[in-house]
Amino acid sequence: MKDVRRRVMSEIFLAPSVVLPLVAGATSWLLSWGAGGSSWLNLAGLVSTVGGLGWMATRWIFQVESITEQVMEDMRNQEVQKQNAELDQLAQLLLKDRDHRTEDYLILLRTIKGRFDDARSKSKHGIRFLEVSERVDELFRATIGQLRRTYQLYELSRNISPETRKSILQQRENVMNEIKASIDHLETAVSHFTTMQERNQTGDLSALRDELDTSLRVAQRTEERLREMEGSGNWNTVTREMQ
Repeated sequence: MKDVRRRVMSEIFLAPSVVLPLVAGATSWLLSWGAGGSSWLNLAGLVSTVGGLGWMATRWIFQVESITEQVMEDMRNQEVQKQNAELDQLAQLLLKDRDHRTEDYLILLRTIKGRFDDARSKSKHGIRFLEVSERVDELFRATIGQLRRTYQLYELSRNISPETRKSILQQRENVMNEIKASIDHLETAVSHFTTMQERNQTGDLSALRDELDTSLRVAQRTEERLREMEGSGNWNTVTREMQ
């Protein structure tokens, strides 16, 4: 949210269409001062400065919503490009864990996120849905991170004693179940969102936020489980065995 506000302020106050007239006005006044005072240069400076300030005010009063929408779209496109590259790398990694579920979950997550991004890009009420968008993005990133952690658990289980391996794989299985629960909640929330978009509804968003909050709580519990495991005696045993 802060990044969006910062970018919007930059677009309004630092856009070339605002800055250039102000610079031209200041330059005209400096030249007039250097020339001992020129009415034409003073007038040109005044016109340029007033024009720049007037255009800035116009953008602030009448165009802030459209500027915000454009900034959000540009930021989303940049994030999608970066994200797709990272997800392609993760997909290659998950091919090695001998568990088709991780690949299937990644494909499903990308499909759900793609549906959401398409619906979001067509929305005429992007600002109203900003909080929902941030929560969907947060949940998506959290679940992707958990998928990456399942691969790390698989790697840890490869060269350790059978007893320790069994415990690590059971922990991994618990994480997999919670990832599936997060995906189910995310799919429900995105389906709700796309339905609202198709019907051009902008009403009560509380149900949609509740769905996403439920998903985020599941993701947070999964992350807590992983942190607890990393601080457990089992994890220390794995570390010693791998040294």
